[in-house]
Amino acid sequence: MTPQSLYKLATEYLGFKDFGMLHKFLCQKICEPREHYIRLWLLPRGFFKTSLFTYAHNIALVLDDPNMRILQVSGVVTNAKAMVSKLGKVFTHNELFRWKYPDFCPKNPENPETKWTEATITLPNMTANHAEGNFEAFGADSTIVSRHYDYMKFDDLVTPENSTTREQLEKIINFFEECQALADKRGKTPVDVYGTTWDDGDLYAYLKTRVKVELINIPATYQKEKKKTIGIGLPFREGDSIFPERYSNEELKEYEKEDPHTYAMFFELDPVPLGERTFSDFFYYDELSDAFSSKYRRFMTVDPAPTQNPTSHPSAIVICAADADNVYVLLSWRDKVTPTQLIDKMWDFYFKYEVECLGIESDVYQVALKYWLQERIMNDKDHKYMKIVELKARGKKKEDRIAALSPYTDSGKFKFKKSQKTLIYSLSRFPKAKDRDEADALAYQLYLVKPSSYREKPIEDPNSLNAWKRRMGKLKDMKNKVSLYIGNP
Repeated sequence: MTPQSLYKLATEYLGFKDFGMLHKFLCQKICEPREHYIRLWLLPRGFFKTSLFTYAHNIALVLDDPNMRILQVSGVVTNAKAMVSKLGKVFTHNELFRWKYPDFCPKNPENPETKWTEATITLPNMTANHAEGNFEAFGADSTIVSRHYDYMKFDDLVTPENSTTREQLEKIINFFEECQALADKRGKTPVDVYGTTWDDGDLYAYLKTRVKVELINIPATYQKEKKKTIGIGLPFREGDSIFPERYSNEELKEYEKEDPHTYAMFFELDPVPLGERTFSDFFYYDELSDAFSSKYRRFMTVDPAPTQNPTSHPSAIVICAADADNVYVLLSWRDKVTPTQLIDKMWDFYFKYEVECLGIESDVYQVALKYWLQERIMNDKDHKYMKIVELKARGKKKEDRIAALSPYTDSGKFKFKKSQKTLIYSLSRFPKAKDRDEADALAYQLYLVKPSSYREKPIEDPNSLNAWKRRMGKLKDMKNKVSLYIGNP
């Protein structure tokens, strides 16, 4: 089906008259070849995602192939069943559609001759002997059974009810992964996931980190230059509403003013509004060519993973260099490793960056790392030595330690490399950021880092006002000295 015929099906035969210019371009994108078998579509609330993807596109798929088996998944099975039931009513009660596509519609709309329930619909012209119907409903609260589908749709799998705790968010992610076993050709069967971002740890945020996922991210205003409108080209000016037929620029600004958090989450697809972020600005530096000189003092801090299951969460290492004025983040590293692997990394980084000392949280060090690290030092053939400083949390929670960094980052005292993306991202999303390992390792630098005596002299413009004042002052001093000398031979 072409983009034009898909848009015509939606607006003329299915009655979605409120579609706008945006939806023409969405139809075009839907019909384009996929980059990866999973497509993640993120759009704001009220932009008719379900109307286009669940109803218009699903029907277009079976019009192209009457043997197509489509799995329709939602956050709860009752919602998925409601979607499938509404799909069925198009074939039984939409007179214009029944006139246009009679072969796809049951002859008796009140008592269809094929399987026709709220959970499964089989069209009368399906010729393949499949156990599955053309449309089947499934929910995150359903039990996965042995079925096979040619196309899978996940509509608003993340809901307010299943996104209140980390455990719930992870449960939805695990459910999505388990559903991949239902694909007829795993890794090839098309999968569309569409919804609105709720949390930095939800399914959508998880899929963004996957390599083989095609992301189409469309906030309510066109933000191509800011790289927030992703995966699709739209004919709008930067900053303008992409659905002006329903939401004008003025209305969107008013919504943002009234409730910035809801606006950030449901319209900007950005769960943390700028006004609620702990870290508002970041300052960057280029490579320090003399980072290992006496100008800087270098310190390393470590945030180990929990001792019960160390490879379940990442450990993090941060190394900073301090001069008299600023602290430069030289290295930010994180990975899921065993304690032995972590000690290897600590050892390598310690001597590679020639740090003065290593700071590590006392309780974790005593329980998990002290014995093995001491063994490593004792058995080193080169007689290398590491200075280890045990750091006390001082009763502060991780969130409080990280928040204490904000005056230093916002003022530019702490400077970053632009390549340290995961650290900068976690700070920019704080306190909603899911991963805080690197941020906590950086926070411990405040317990350890000390400035060097070196202070870089500012380079002054010789034509500046201050430079000329100094010259005039020197000339005046010279005249006074000359007059004193002449008057007192």
